[in-house]
Amino acid sequence: MMQTYELMMDVRGERVFVPLTCRPGELITLARRALAEAGASSCDITQFGDLLFSLDVADAPPRRPQPANAP
Repeated sequence: MMQTYELMMDVRGERVFVPLTCRPGELITLARRALAEAGASSCDITQFGDLLFSLDVADAPPRRPQPANAP
């Protein structure tokens, strides 16, 4: 069953809210991916206002290099 979570990420000194809807078993994987893609240093994951857990940049997979745009 799909559920909605709230990701509160610290991105370059700014607090950013990102909603995430997924199956509970996918939460950690998708939250880590969102953390890495946003370039965030940390992320609190809540549901219905209750803190479930926090992730740090060390918990995220390495960012993939972006391809250079060819002219």
